[in-house]
Amino acid sequence: MNLGRLFWAFVQLGTLAFGGGYTIIVIAERLFVQKLKWLTEKELMDYLAMSQSLSGIIALNFSGFIGYKQAGPLGALLAILGVLFTPFFLVLSIAGFMTDIMKHPLLEDALLGIQIGVCALIFSMAIRLMKDALKGKIAFFIFILTMILYLGFKLSPIIPILLAANFGLFYWIYFKKVFNK
Repeated sequence: MNLGRLFWAFVQLGTLAFGGGYTIIVIAERLFVQKLKWLTEKELMDYLAMSQSLSGIIALNFSGFIGYKQAGPLGALLAILGVLFTPFFLVLSIAGFMTDIMKHPLLEDALLGIQIGVCALIFSMAIRLMKDALKGKIAFFIFILTMILYLGFKLSPIIPILLAANFGLFYWIYFKKVFNK
């Protein structure tokens, strides 16, 4: 693996991924699955699931996993530095006058437009994730149960996620191992 190419791919990802962790997935799918063919769709979704499950910034976790797959620990480090490269210098360059800029009506309108675009990207990715994940009655049951717990009872997101993970493990161990002998 060419480490310069790996770093540059993640610089591109960090430059194009306005909107945070979930929009980065849409761009990563095009870059790493379709264009560079570094990942399969399943690997992309697995890395997303692991990235969401760990504490920290999803984009960094996600980049670290892909970089590690491509070039080990050094690849993970270069991927993380690459995805941070453009945002770091952008924030550094505007931090001094950020308070003044944020009050400008043109920027407020531009940010509103970006928010709407980001919502559309996240929504499209959520639909794709649902199509891949909701296969079978058990998966659909876990989905509905998680939605009810999170939205209906306004629990911390970690509680429904942990319950869903445990239910999935229980199902796999009990039904698949016990009944498929």
